[in-house]
Amino acid sequence: MNAKLKQCDLNNKQNLQEAEQRFALELKKQREQWTEQEKEKREQFIASKTKEIKEMTIKGLEPELQRMLKKNKEDLALKDQEFNEILKREKEQLMNSFDQRLKEQKQSLLATKDQDITHERESLSVKLKENWEL
Repeated sequence: MNAKLKQCDLNNKQNLQEAEQRFALELKKQREQWTEQEKEKREQFIASKTKEIKEMTIKGLEPELQRMLKKNKEDLALKDQEFNEILKREKEQLMNSFDQRLKEQKQSLLATKDQDITHERESLSVKLKENWEL
């Protein structure tokens, strides 16, 4: 019975590790995809603003560039923060799900163990009575 519990616990740990690895891989893929999208958007933005800047005068250029740079940095920081919050929530949900499943499996194994012990006791009690009567 103990070996069965250990095997189940080992299986649960392996399942958790595999899920964490899949989650890390998926996270990496999503982050790379997001980075590529942001890079493309940034390049498009820069191209459109470059055209506008060429049309501006030198004196009017500096404040506009500073404003755009500040806005882009703020936007990027906001997107990073949103991404990290989403990632944190998803990780917490995944961990809670795994914890719940692990608790359920432990309870199931404990119930099975208790049933097996009760059955074994009853069986031994019957054998003892039979031997005692002989």
